[in-house]
Amino acid sequence: MFEKIKRDKGVEVAAGADRRVGDTTLHLLVFTLLAFLGAALYSNTLQVPWYFDDFPSIVDQPTIRNLDLAFQNLLAGRGLATLTFALNYHFGGIDTTGYHLVNILTHIITSGLVFLILKRVWKDTLLLPFFGALIFLIHPLQTQAVTYIVQRMTSLSGLFFLLAIYLFLHANTILQGGSRLMSARHVCFYGLSLLCGALAVMIKQNAAVLPAALFLIEFFFPTVPRKSCWKLGVYLLPFVIVPLWIGLSQLVLPVLGGGAHQAITGTQSLVGSGPITPMYYLVTEFTVFWIYIKLLFWPVGQALDYSYPIVKRLLSWPNFLAFGGLLGLIALAVTLYRRRPLISFGIAWFFLTLSVESTIIPLDPVFEHRLYIPMLGFVVVLIDLLANRLSRKVLIISLTVLSLSLAACTWQRNALWNDPVAFYEDNLDKAPWSERVNSALARTYIESGRYDDALVVLKRGLKINPYNVKLNDNLGTLYDLTGSPKQAIEALGQAIKYDPGYYRSYLNLGVVYAGQKEWVAAIEQYEKAINLKFEYDKAHYNLGVAYYMQGRLQESLQEFKIASDLVPENALALYNLASVSIELGRVDSARVILPRLAQLDAGLFRELQKEIAASSKKR
Repeated sequence: MFEKIKRDKGVEVAAGADRRVGDTTLHLLVFTLLAFLGAALYSNTLQVPWYFDDFPSIVDQPTIRNLDLAFQNLLAGRGLATLTFALNYHFGGIDTTGYHLVNILTHIITSGLVFLILKRVWKDTLLLPFFGALIFLIHPLQTQAVTYIVQRMTSLSGLFFLLAIYLFLHANTILQGGSRLMSARHVCFYGLSLLCGALAVMIKQNAAVLPAALFLIEFFFPTVPRKSCWKLGVYLLPFVIVPLWIGLSQLVLPVLGGGAHQAITGTQSLVGSGPITPMYYLVTEFTVFWIYIKLLFWPVGQALDYSYPIVKRLLSWPNFLAFGGLLGLIALAVTLYRRRPLISFGIAWFFLTLSVESTIIPLDPVFEHRLYIPMLGFVVVLIDLLANRLSRKVLIISLTVLSLSLAACTWQRNALWNDPVAFYEDNLDKAPWSERVNSALARTYIESGRYDDALVVLKRGLKINPYNVKLNDNLGTLYDLTGSPKQAIEALGQAIKYDPGYYRSYLNLGVVYAGQKEWVAAIEQYEKAINLKFEYDKAHYNLGVAYYMQGRLQESLQEFKIASDLVPENALALYNLASVSIELGRVDSARVILPRLAQLDAGLFRELQKEIAASSKKR
């Protein structure tokens, strides 16, 4: 009898090992397929240029140009995301290719985590978790979190958020399997989950709902008996520490200290309009939720900037209907808790993961990237709806057709991202009242030499809001380029009047004066720009040129030095630094610059060689 049991056990262990090997192979196949599809689908985004917040957060951000400083600020708000941008800059400057590659890789890894988490929902099949992860990967709403470079903050936070969940579930499984609380394996996975959760919240504050998300998963798919829920609460308590600390330090304490919530959250209100209050923002979000739901099921009419208006009245029929519909969804989730728990879970997940950005903290009302983590809830609902209605064959065909359709939409959306003019024009078709898009399109027209088109867009934008600083600033630049300096000075003066802290307007006004050879006035404006933002390399460079034109060589040399230190790839600043050094008799200093210039600009490198040779002959 003993021998028989022993042999049976041996067979059972071997079979279990075979299953594990088979599962590992299948998982690797799924990950490989997701990676291939994700890379192929986003392969047309590698040359997508910078947009909107990319400039202040990356291109003009001094921290990313200093890798040591980025490491020092690792634990600061969004420090890890900034470090990844700094690493991109270190290896590739401001060429967008490397930035997009990191964003795509982040999205692919996150989609792999979605597969692993869904595998715990649908334990007996790989088909449903695979299609769930695939829809997460290829849904066109995800393009804003992937293709818009600065929104790496969203996708990277999402990666750590879902990784924290997966590690937590694994740690809990180890604990329920009989391991001790302080066993090495359990402590390792639990500690890594805590670390990933902390990083997710530090990268983007909407991840603060992680403790509630973990509780939600355990509530719907329990590994702990219901009577031990209090133990689960204690088990989750450490996950509350970082979100609580960030909420207190970045929101509650500043508000108690007298700070305006719109300043703390970065929300800008229009001149002449009142500040966005939490209540008005909340009521606005009632309808925004339905925009999100529509886009999830029917992703047509996407836009980067919706410029969605804040409601003017709290009590109105649209607000009542939107709120009533949301209450109906919540009631549906409660009703379906026992009969269709996956639909109930998906609805709860959707509301929970949008709760930070879509309730009472005033922000821009609508952004598609906010659906990055909520997409998991949508995927669960969609797959469950189809799986419970269709036969296996029809289900596979339906999900395949759906995936192909979503992939086509994503490819088309990414193609649009590649052309800023077409992208902004498309956005204005959806939101013609958007001041930001009017300004950005006008700027793009100006850079393309389409001055007449730029003037039309700027005038249209200024009709919407004549106090918009960037529209007035761009109008001043346009007038300067088209030979109307008086009108340029007037428009830039208006921009400065409406926002004396907007440093770019001082630079542009200085450029107008420099074009008129009014060097004293130009220097005054450049210095004002530098006083507002010392790291503004363009202002230092232009100030160096103005000093040089006045014969103030030593001061000119200093400004070119600062400009080249701030932006090491600025070939013109390096060349002028070397050229002025030669005029001051410091030929050796110019020679030191030659190797750096050779890597940046072959033409300027040859010109500097000639200047050094000519100077040496004179000596």
